[in-house]
Amino acid sequence: MKKIAALVMPLWLTACIVGPKYAPRTAEQMRVPAAWHAALPDQAKAGDLSAWWRQLGDSLLSEFVAEALRSSPTMDSARAKLRQARAQRKLTAAGLFPTVSASGSANGSKSGGNEASSSYQAGFDASWEPDIFGAQRLAVRAAEADLASTAESLHDTQVSLAAEV
Repeated sequence: MKKIAALVMPLWLTACIVGPKYAPRTAEQMRVPAAWHAALPDQAKAGDLSAWWRQLGDSLLSEFVAEALRSSPTMDSARAKLRQARAQRKLTAAGLFPTVSASGSANGSKSGGNEASSSYQAGFDASWEPDIFGAQRLAVRAAEADLASTAESLHDTQVSLAAEV
């Protein structure tokens, strides 16, 4: 029995370990050469390239780009994917909390004479599954990473569409 416990205990303890917290990589961590940043305007250095064409000062170009960003099916699709990723993150996070539901019903019937009957029912249900081994927390972290990736894809789509215009 002690041998079995000696084998099972380390496995059980390692199952409780949850991985590191997700953090997006910075430019320094990716070792991006400084020269790639040097020629960009201050707005672009901050990471916002979604309005790069405005520095050209062409109002007609700005109108065309704004119209493309408003009415492009590609942008609509990217926005829909972002909404879906947000909803998926909320749905995944909901698994960390208890679930509560209530129900009620009322029925009435009347037969041939003056005899009437009524029945009423009420119900309440609550459940909660503790996240002992951290699977749900890791799923939330994965959903957050997917959401961040989808947000960056939307940003990339904006930049690409503006460049095409």
